[in-house]
Amino acid sequence: MPLYYVEHDGRVLTRRDDAGQITLPSEIPVAYEEVTRRTLRETEVIFGHAQLKEHPRDWPLKDDLAHDPDASPLLRAAINASLFRPVVGVVVWYEGDMLLVEPARGVAQGRWTLPGGFVNFFEDPEDAAHREVFEETGLELEDLRLVGTVTYTHSRSPYPILGLGYTAHATSNDVTAPEDEIARVAWFDPKEAFEDAGGIARAVLGHLEGFDDMA
Repeated sequence: MPLYYVEHDGRVLTRRDDAGQITLPSEIPVAYEEVTRRTLRETEVIFGHAQLKEHPRDWPLKDDLAHDPDASPLLRAAINASLFRPVVGVVVWYEGDMLLVEPARGVAQGRWTLPGGFVNFFEDPEDAAHREVFEETGLELEDLRLVGTVTYTHSRSPYPILGLGYTAHATSNDVTAPEDEIARVAWFDPKEAFEDAGGIARAVLGHLEGFDDMA
């Protein structure tokens, strides 16, 4: 039987189990819109947004639940799975060609994608874009520009991702990729890059002029 993670305005519908723990309910007394389903701690959890006209002041705040000693491990896992992870991806240009990388590890392993990665806590996303591209390719960037945002999930991970897509020009095409992080790296013709790319790469490229008809 599935349990429910239903949220509204930063508050979560919960219940107390027989042991006194705060946990997820098995029934929902309010209308809600289902967003996704995830298996957490061997339990199917339905995630949804409550359809309420008033603020649910009697529901606990998710930020308080995250460190409440009475919160069950499953509830904590559901809160963690509900939080966006910010990720940057950069369309790097050099003399008309576009750079793609194939990660050697992580959720994008085995797929051509944009150089980039997770934004560190309290890090400016633009700084993250410069840092990630340099760490993965050794390239310095100029003319960095935000072109769009995308949201998506990976089948290998339970949490949603907020992707920040940038474009930039590399100051050279001399790539140096760390073998433990990047399996392959190559410069592509733009059309070929769009056809081969997946994940955040394909979504970000769809925001760019000339690619929007392909998306």
